[in-house]
Amino acid sequence: MLKKVIRKYLPSNILLFFKDVLVIFRKQIKNHHLYSQAISHKKGLEIGGPSPIFRKYLPIYPFAKTIEFVNFSDKTVWEGDLKTKVNYFKDKTGYQHILEGDNLSSFQNNQFDFVLSSNCIEHIANPIKAILEWKRITSKYLIIVIPKKDNNFDKKRPITSFEHLLDDYKNNMGEDDLTHMDEVIKLTDFSKAYFDGSKEDFAERCKENYKYRCIHHHVFDDNLIKKILGYVNLKIIDIDSDQNEWFVLSEKIS
Repeated sequence: MLKKVIRKYLPSNILLFFKDVLVIFRKQIKNHHLYSQAISHKKGLEIGGPSPIFRKYLPIYPFAKTIEFVNFSDKTVWEGDLKTKVNYFKDKTGYQHILEGDNLSSFQNNQFDFVLSSNCIEHIANPIKAILEWKRITSKYLIIVIPKKDNNFDKKRPITSFEHLLDDYKNNMGEDDLTHMDEVIKLTDFSKAYFDGSKEDFAERCKENYKYRCIHHHVFDDNLIKKILGYVNLKIIDIDSDQNEWFVLSEKIS
């Protein structure tokens, strides 16, 4: 009951702020040291972000040498107006690039020691294409955090099939894709959604997804994650989860 009252009367940006604050109090994942050791004193790129989860819960920012960032626009629903220089941890700052997550042609092969992303891949229409691009620009490690459907507004949606993702990749699906819009509007669990307005307002925003990028195109579980990473020839070092998310540390092997 309390959750429903909070969601009704607090605007979405305030709810997202408190959600970020709560990350501070979450217990670190079991094998967090594997992730920290992998990126220690190394140069990385984050797709999306900065992400509060990488400050303490899954500590990446404290140990990395430098991190740069990529976002699809200089203004997003989550961050508002983005700055060229991003302060992501204490006195650490990194450059913000405006690029599509599945097209990082500005970067050279193996330019970064690692690539990381939190709660981003579900917003990308062509995940396999994106992950192959992330793999291209890293010399070693890829860290991905992916939401679990059971504790967010995707709860009522089915897990996406690997065959569907493969078709999207082979057909070079772009970010203007609205294939999943009707399913998203019909099956979104509004009791767990962070947005203002009515269901009609939500539907209108979905129609303009190329501008907002709020749709979760696909819904993941650990089996789907393993199939994707196997297909792109990434070796899984660790896959862990809590009630909210999957955490994956993978290594480039070819």
